[in-house]
Amino acid sequence: TPTQWAQRAPHNPRAVTLGDRVFAPGVAVRLQGQLLEALAAYHAEQPLSLGAHRRELRRGRLGHLPDRVFDALVDRLSVNRLVHVDGPLVRVAGFAVELTADQAALRAHLEQTIGAAGIGGMSIKALHEAHPEPEVAALLRLVEAADIAIQVPGVGWVSRTELSKLTQAL
Repeated sequence: TPTQWAQRAPHNPRAVTLGDRVFAPGVAVRLQGQLLEALAAYHAEQPLSLGAHRRELRRGRLGHLPDRVFDALVDRLSVNRLVHVDGPLVRVAGFAVELTADQAALRAHLEQTIGAAGIGGMSIKALHEAHPEPEVAALLRLVEAADIAIQVPGVGWVSRTELSKLTQAL
């Protein structure tokens, strides 16, 4: 805590405050490195994901950190532009999903399938039946992030174009 730090190292002004805790600069740098390593590993394992959920990263060597400290660590890296935070998702700055030619073709087919379903939408089950490839769920999240389609509860996936047509008609 800040009080404990003041007692232990009263003449060390280089302390780094993360949340409600104070760390020596070397420890803070090591924690930042561990978070960046965890993100790099996540991107390597999940190349089609837009980012890791903030709480998924708080495992392993970062699992001992209290919520406030972990959140302050993520915020510090974000302020320094080493990571990008988008709601609950965190990614290494500069990371972008890169689709293979097959994945790009599958994404285009998914967009066509959803568009062809019209305003009635298409259930996730029907999409998986039409496109049994394992990347479908991840590609649907990319389609949603690009604002091409949206998942409507009780309806399924609906094209933004079809929703715009309905809005204009109303």
